[in-house]
Amino acid sequence: EENCIQNNEKVIIFSTFNILRKTFQKKLNFNSISSLLFTGELNVEERNKNLKIFKSNKEYNVLLINSNVGFIIDIIINNKLLFKIELKL
Repeated sequence: EENCIQNNEKVIIFSTFNILRKTFQKKLNFNSISSLLFTGELNVEERNKNLKIFKSNKEYNVLLINSNVGFIIDIIINNKLLFKIELKL
């Protein structure tokens, strides 16, 4: 079984609950895995900054997304569309 992090693959984790995202982030940090948040709690500038870092920085392989935020997001990395999803409130 391949390890996504060891292979520098991008991982996106959706969660409705803040406590679950924070628990994931703590567990990832404990295991020396850098992650970023992309939630409605962040302003647009912060979300855009985190998304840009996620797409371009190999050190950040995990993006934790609030599945309740209403927005359209495209994740394109290396000219490959990983997914396009529309989340509605």
